Amino acid sequence: MYKSKNEIDKKLKQVKYIRKEIEKFRGRVFVKEGLDEETGSYPLLTNVGSFLAHARSIFQYAQKEAKEAGCHEKYDNYVSQREIIKFFKGIRDREIHEYVITSCKTISADSSIVSYDPVSRTAIGKEVKVYVEKLSDLNTPKETNRDVEIQLMLTKRIEVTNSLINDFVAKGGTELARAASEGEELFEELECDGEKDLFKLCDNYIDEIKRFIEYGIANGFIS
Repeated sequence: MYKSKNEIDKKLKQVKYIRKEIEKFRGRVFVKEGLDEETGSYPLLTNVGSFLAHARSIFQYAQKEAKEAGCHEKYDNYVSQREIIKFFKGIRDREIHEYVITSCKTISADSSIVSYDPVSRTAIGKEVKVYVEKLSDLNTPKETNRDVEIQLMLTKRIEVTNSLINDFVAKGGTELARAASEGEELFEELECDGEKDLFKLCDNYIDEIKRFIEYGIANGFIS
């Protein structure tokens, strides 16, 4: 009978390694959103795609053993009740069948007023600096963005329908309605259990994979 644990252990190590590669993008802003001009690809999204694929393999290996061991119901019950597993499965499915994954970031900073000129009625805020790096500096960062908070999120493309356009108009989103009508691609941020941050979601997924492996071993479909 097929035994999955050895392959699962290898895949988990790969998942953890790729997570370290993704960590290199935390709190950083790159020229052209981190585009690798030689290949025309985005290394961050390539790493995220690899993270998704290797993690998905863990569940596929376990599923194969679960079927052969007659434990498929236990497998199904577990994965169907874990939001983080369903969340990443959905992203992987979309990447395979619909389109490549995308990302976006928000940059926020403390805008406290440090001085005020009553004559000109001008308020001067705290100076904020954002360091923008070249992709070639990915492995050797030279500065850090101490003055700002940068959140990196995954996004999915929105299917544009007449109903969606009408909804934009009804809610005062005329620019969104125009963009949708003219065929521009629209995206929305992805979240799971209220969490949007890519790094936290990846960590939550790895933690859940570890729990899944323990459950599989205890219930006879990972051996």
